[in-house]
Amino acid sequence: MEDDALAAQAAAADGAPAAPDEPTTDGLTLDAIQAELKRVRREAASYRTRLRDVESAQAETEKGKLSDLERLQAELNETKQALAETQRLAQERLVRNAVVAAAARAGFNDPDDAMRLIDQGTLEVREDGSVDGVEKAIQAIAKSKPYLVRGKQQPTVAPTNPEGQAQRPTDDQMRRELFGQRTGGFWSGGGVVTPTEK
Repeated sequence: MEDDALAAQAAAADGAPAAPDEPTTDGLTLDAIQAELKRVRREAASYRTRLRDVESAQAETEKGKLSDLERLQAELNETKQALAETQRLAQERLVRNAVVAAAARAGFNDPDDAMRLIDQGTLEVREDGSVDGVEKAIQAIAKSKPYLVRGKQQPTVAPTNPEGQAQRPTDDQMRRELFGQRTGGFWSGGGVVTPTEK
């Protein structure tokens, strides 16, 4: 028995957990300690829940203690903040729509690029919802970064189009180039030869 207690103490000193059936230095088993820990955790959780309930009830009580005037003032302030936020979002949308529309009219490849590059401090939203300064700002961006704006489409030079010809020749042009200017018979009738009477 004395040897078992010494073995348990040695195992605890080495950092190895004691076996579930073996008593620890306090005379409790590992299972008993774990059960007690679970009980204490459940109790702490119930105290936390009660604390939240008491705090919310206390807040409601304090709110009820406020006079009607103070309560209405608080609601008014909340409503004003919500209105200001809504107006700010509406103005942002107006500015964005005006910039994107003006950039599209100016021929930007991607009108969202104009929104990213525009200095919004130069724009002003009027009471009627129009935005001042958009056209001037878009023109400034187009002038400073012309690669953002669609220009005359340059023909692409490719192995099959080494000269960069803009248009493909029509069928008549190809026929004239291959066979020369020929008239009569086969060439004028679209491939059907009809005998003519004499």
